[in-house]
Amino acid sequence: MDAREIAKAREGAKAARQKFAPVVGDNKANRPLEVVQIDHTPADIILVDSFERKPIGRPWVTLAIDVATRMVTGYYTSLEAPSRLSVALCLTQAVAPKAELLADWCAMFLGPRR
Repeated sequence: MDAREIAKAREGAKAARQKFAPVVGDNKANRPLEVVQIDHTPADIILVDSFERKPIGRPWVTLAIDVATRMVTGYYTSLEAPSRLSVALCLTQAVAPKAELLADWCAMFLGPRR
């Protein structure tokens, strides 16, 4: 059954309209890091076992995105479904210093420092 029709039958037409009304307004931030949103999505890839090549599953990507700058401030990737743990690890990565992470990425893509 339609959730709107159930609410209308139980709570009345006016309550159903209020409950299912669209949210209006803007989601804006005036300064960087004033509002950070977190979202989860399954990656468009299926990981397979390295020996038997059988599917393991799709990894989940959790992103923390700054609303003002639209920059990804943190991320977390896991084969587990989104949970409080994935949010906590994403936030930890978002607030942690990134100098070592940047050095690792540069070494991976540009080669070791000389």
